[in-house]
Amino acid sequence: ELPLHAYGLRGGGFFELHGTQAELSRVSGTLELRNFFGSVTLRELAPEADVNVSSDSGTVRLYLEESDMPDLEAHVLFGALKCEPDLNPVSTGDLTYARSLNVESKQRIRLDATFGDVEILRPRPVSEPSQRPMEAREYTEGVVEQALDLPEGTQVVVEAITGNVRVVGVDENRLSVKAPQVVHMGSQGDPQATMAAIEALDQRVEELAGRATIKGAVRDDLAALGCLYFRMDLAVTCPRTSPIRIYAPNGHTYIEGFGEPVHVEQGEGTV
Repeated sequence: ELPLHAYGLRGGGFFELHGTQAELSRVSGTLELRNFFGSVTLRELAPEADVNVSSDSGTVRLYLEESDMPDLEAHVLFGALKCEPDLNPVSTGDLTYARSLNVESKQRIRLDATFGDVEILRPRPVSEPSQRPMEAREYTEGVVEQALDLPEGTQVVVEAITGNVRVVGVDENRLSVKAPQVVHMGSQGDPQATMAAIEALDQRVEELAGRATIKGAVRDDLAALGCLYFRMDLAVTCPRTSPIRIYAPNGHTYIEGFGEPVHVEQGEGTV
């Protein structure tokens, strides 16, 4: 991920980020930020900041000052919302929602994530007993990376499982695939079961008869392993002269830089 640090954004602004590890602080005014395949961290927001952040396949992390009392809402679809109990997070199906209503506040914050997490953190006095820390195995990530050279004109077929897909055409005859694997095992998740769940998210690249197929699969019963939620995002680069076919069940599909035909079949989500 490309690091981006911005301090003292007094006039706010509009940002659209791809594959970026962004950290913004001392923001005032109106800030609109869209993030895809990356992370966003917000700190030291001004009392009159108006912030709207949406993220696909990435984490949004907000650090509130002890004195902050914002009008705040957060939505997470296919991900985890980690916040203090006083925000009263509510889950309905795959959607988790939290709201801290303060209509008199001039500090307004909205955070939305799809196939990613939202974390809302506030410092506590040293004398106050701390809450049980989030165990690392509750929400665990792995990654699979593959690459191979392709003859010019080779068709590229993507057969995805649950997750987002990003395919970008480049000026070289090489196929590169990066597939982050994410499983949510719950607070009582067993480390061995967690590893088995990660390994069950399989990603393979097969080349045969003028076609390269990127195929995702679930090789085990994740529910039996105690997995509450999973996804495997795909970030693909390939020759821009390659015809592309994408089959995706859900999530967000992003395609850029191709002169050849692109065919997409998607059950739900956005393209």
